Amino acid sequence: MPPHRWSVLLAMANKFDAETIQGVLRSAGVTRALAVRDGDEAYKRADTTGLNVIILSEDCAPTPALDWVKMLRRDTRHQAREAAIFVTSRTLTLSKVEACRRAGANAMIGLPITSNSLINTITKVLARPRPFIETEIYTGPCRRAGIVTAGAGARRRKSDAAS
Repeated sequence: MPPHRWSVLLAMANKFDAETIQGVLRSAGVTRALAVRDGDEAYKRADTTGLNVIILSEDCAPTPALDWVKMLRRDTRHQAREAAIFVTSRTLTLSKVEACRRAGANAMIGLPITSNSLINTITKVLARPRPFIETEIYTGPCRRAGIVTAGAGARRRKSDAAS
């Protein structure tokens, strides 16, 4: 899906981060990008805007980002529950990426951000959407497919094709 067809909601606690990301999105051709300062406002706006991309900062108050993602994914009445969700973080660690994946986000993006990393990550997720899974303990994109990474993943299952 080309950037001019993206409808983006930014929930960023830091005004500078929001302005930077909005500028990157504008330069890529995104015409519909709305920025809000907190998670509560984002939750309300996401339900009425018909969007397909949510970019949420890890420090977006009052609800912690990963709890916000879980809450959105599990709300069966919310219009944006299947939107692609990206969480930004200033401290990108493997444990945070795993927690992000378990919460139901599509990807975690490290800050400071480059225009290439942001646009390429969103493009990659939207180009190959993972099936949406709903169970008692998890709701979100299929975790077996993994979070967006570079290169081939490790083969862990007998069903994985041997090469």
